[in-house]
Amino acid sequence: MTKGTQLTILVVGMARSGTSATAELLASLGLHLPMAADLMQGDESNEHGYFESMSLSVFNERLLNELGGGLTDPPQVEEGWEQDASLEAWRAEARQLFDAAFPIAGVNIWKDPRLSMLLPFWRDVLADHTLAGVLVFRHPTEVVRSLNAHLAAVMEEQFPESVPDGLLGRSLRAFGPSLSMAHGLALWERFTRDALVGLRDLPVFVSPYASLLNDPIRIRRLACTWLGALSRWPPSEQADRILPVEPSLCHQHDASTDDLEASQLILLELLRQLPEMNGRLLPPQLPPVSPRAISVLHDAHLRELQVLQPSLGASA
Repeated sequence: MTKGTQLTILVVGMARSGTSATAELLASLGLHLPMAADLMQGDESNEHGYFESMSLSVFNERLLNELGGGLTDPPQVEEGWEQDASLEAWRAEARQLFDAAFPIAGVNIWKDPRLSMLLPFWRDVLADHTLAGVLVFRHPTEVVRSLNAHLAAVMEEQFPESVPDGLLGRSLRAFGPSLSMAHGLALWERFTRDALVGLRDLPVFVSPYASLLNDPIRIRRLACTWLGALSRWPPSEQADRILPVEPSLCHQHDASTDDLEASQLILLELLRQLPEMNGRLLPPQLPPVSPRAISVLHDAHLRELQVLQPSLGASA
């Protein structure tokens, strides 16, 4: 566990996995979200809000771009990439932005799906903090369908007659308002693998989205117990105070495994077998990456290159 007096909880998981609902639960227990002026606003896809720092999410997307990827095009990096000297200015900017987003002493809660891919970097930047993780997962088929519904809503609401920009601009320009099922599942596999490896040796609370929907009181009580072990949190006064999570906010219900590769099925089962409360996460032995997932993400990378730099994409 990283040593430090400031406790920061990192909520990670693939986009559309229930990370927003989980962050909302933790915030309702009294943990500090980013400054109100920096909070990403809710919309049709997330009516209660995203509970993300806009400045840090924009930074993380820029960093993924710098590394040669993006939210729907994970960068290919070597082990130890976060120590590269070329990222020194990025580390300084990251710390400045984080301190501005979380200026109040206490227990911080920071959620951004991009953290799954960037945990080595942020563990280095926040080396003086005590860090813990909340790993949120959802059935991958539901994740992909929810992500596509979100992309379609963003395209319709924000860019009906203009070229997409902003956090999802690169993805929308490359793929439009819908990813293929194979692409979405490959992303889920990559996000999940990176999160498990990136959280190694940290205290981690594992939060299945289905459990949060079906038994939110139990998940709250477990979260309070876990927080109490980390920070002497007073769980007895907090566990039952917040309103139940609304199952109606879950718009995608599809537990089909027909489209999953063997490695993705194994990964899903490994997640289901993880203890909910981990004092120190030791990731399970992961299966080899699906060859199809590798191929799909390679093709997605070339597609995004064609959108950003047509001549480079054509010659790749």
